[in-house]
Amino acid sequence: MHLRWTVTASVLVPCLLLGVFLPAPTWADSIVLWNKLGSVEEVEDSAWGSYDGTVTGAGFTAGKFGGAYIADYSEDLLLSFPKEVVPSDRGCIDFWAKMTGFSGKVPWGGSPMFVYADDGTGTVYEVQFNGNNGGGQGGFCYSGGHYYDAATGSYTGTYTYEDLLGGDVEGWHHYALLWDVDKIEGYYEGKRELIAFIDGELAFSGSYKVREDDGFPPLEAGALWLVLIHQDYGAAAVDNLKIWDYPAFDAIEHRFEEDYIPEPGSLLLLGTAVLLGFGGRWRGMSKS
Repeated sequence: MHLRWTVTASVLVPCLLLGVFLPAPTWADSIVLWNKLGSVEEVEDSAWGSYDGTVTGAGFTAGKFGGAYIADYSEDLLLSFPKEVVPSDRGCIDFWAKMTGFSGKVPWGGSPMFVYADDGTGTVYEVQFNGNNGGGQGGFCYSGGHYYDAATGSYTGTYTYEDLLGGDVEGWHHYALLWDVDKIEGYYEGKRELIAFIDGELAFSGSYKVREDDGFPPLEAGALWLVLIHQDYGAAAVDNLKIWDYPAFDAIEHRFEEDYIPEPGSLLLLGTAVLLGFGGRWRGMSKS
């Protein structure tokens, strides 16, 4: 988001002078991780952030952008990132993924589960297709924080991949999991802490359960893993993983841009002008 405004010379010159001495907040500070996932080298050296991945098997394939990590049903949980990569209180995990070998009704168990973190205390992050996620929910299922679970609906056994993905089951799709302990405005009447998007559209969730309203604490153990399949068939690929420390709606909007990171330095002049107490004439805000 860029702030667009006009200032007089009496405002601009002091701002520029003081800007040297003031810290420059940046929107880019809000991205915790960007990993391209295109090769062992890319996994082990993230494009952004201080957390690198570890890969112990599976392989790589053509991705949405460059290469992508791929694992089949016999290669569960072979790529991980440190648990600290998952923000507490609020955040967003967004990525591109595709599956092969899945069609028709969604079976019980992660089929597939694209991302998975579970610290053993009840704090869990998951994005998956599942006929029954263990909480009486089915379809497209997602979890976050301490016992927040959502899904297309209850486990009716009627959900199909074709219905959930608009018929293009084996194509690349963009997924985003967003959470905020103070609830997310603009969706579900602002009453939910956890929502998800597929291909830029809100993933309908007819079932939302909060078993213990304990928020989104840091993971106490474990890691963030990619690809878990509870069947004896199928494979899943994941590309261009990004993790943010806020509900990153802008990341969804810019999902077709592999290297999208908000421009740094956008707030420098604004913060300086406010501290100085000078007036500027606002021309409004717009999303980049």
